[in-house]
Amino acid sequence: MSTTSTISHALVLPDQNFFDWLRATDPYTRAFERVVVVRSPAGNDLNRYRDVTAVQTPGVWINNDAVSHIRRAYPNVVRIDVINVTTPDQLRTKLETRIAQADRFGENLNDGHINDRFIIMWPSDAQPARILRKFNADLGDGRRNEGIDVFTVPGSNVRAAVAGTVSGIVRQSSALNYGEYVQVTTVFNGQTYVVTYTNLQNISVALGTGVKQGDVIGQAKEAYSRLVVQRSGSGSSGYMLPD
Repeated sequence: MSTTSTISHALVLPDQNFFDWLRATDPYTRAFERVVVVRSPAGNDLNRYRDVTAVQTPGVWINNDAVSHIRRAYPNVVRIDVINVTTPDQLRTKLETRIAQADRFGENLNDGHINDRFIIMWPSDAQPARILRKFNADLGDGRRNEGIDVFTVPGSNVRAAVAGTVSGIVRQSSALNYGEYVQVTTVFNGQTYVVTYTNLQNISVALGTGVKQGDVIGQAKEAYSRLVVQRSGSGSSGYMLPD
């Protein structure tokens, strides 16, 4: 499985004086590949894009709030990159800074203008990619599925769905019936998440080490691996894996 993701990036401009705004973006769209310029959010489905750079100027977004507008209307968008400007010249200046720093989303600024949604990558290399049992499915004996069971083939790679630190490795059987499993802890927007990967063999990570999204953490031992995502302190009751 390739871990190189396709860039899906829209740059949304105001409808009023659109061509002035468009000219201001020319150097940016030449510097960064695969940027789709969208003329106004009105009538355009931004759900097609993973990342949206939203020019926030009066009259473009509902209540002049790009983040609230996009989160409500376009739930598939993962990253919202807000640029607060009132003129095309201001936009050109901000984009030129990004070009000079080779910084597509202005991440070096670290000023809160980026709003990301927590997502996890598909963890299994086995094809076809499919969920065998959904969250909360009845597993029998009064047990409900505390995660999702993803299709695997014994010997196929299981990858880290999120970046983080390996916080647990269990190699012996337990009441959880997870076989060998790995837990990775990550912090996102101040919240701590623990992601558990079950039914593994040939575990290739070590306790306390960091992993990047897409790193191989082991190989599947069974026909499925259970992926469990917990937000510490906010777990639901009635499931086998403790919060």
